[in-house]
Amino acid sequence: MRHHLESPLSTLELSQILDDLSAGCEPEFDAVYEELEREFAERRLHFSNAA
Repeated sequence: MRHHLESPLSTLELSQILDDLSAGCEPEFDAVYEELEREFAERRLHFSNAA
């Protein structure tokens, strides 16, 4: 992590850092997250109808 007193990132440094990051989360995590979102949506619907 860069210290706040260091000079700001250059465009090249920033682009290299962004290239090192994946485009998204791991596919397995994304799949589980989507499933959890679906389950939460179903539960919200169920509880809103029960109220």
